[in-house]
Amino acid sequence: MTSAHHESNPPGGPMARRGLRWWVLHVGLSFAAVFFLFFGIHLLVAAYGLADPFHFVMTFFASNLIILISATLLVGFCWRIIAAIRSDDRPPDE
Repeated sequence: MTSAHHESNPPGGPMARRGLRWWVLHVGLSFAAVFFLFFGIHLLVAAYGLADPFHFVMTFFASNLIILISATLLVGFCWRIIAAIRSDDRPPDE
């Protein structure tokens, strides 16, 4: 490859390539997704304690939506973090 390729990929691991802002953003969003995942599970468990069938159904489906969205976002963020770590571990092509 050219020297421009080596200049754009400085040594030093994943932190040097992506930048601190990228890592803080993805790790922070992952923690937020984990929080909402646990919140959705707690809401699902709490839904079974409701006496009114209408409130049960609405809380049940709302909690499942929260769980689905937060789990999907968590998988996406983890996927991007793992891909960034794996791409930074590869030696540059010569």
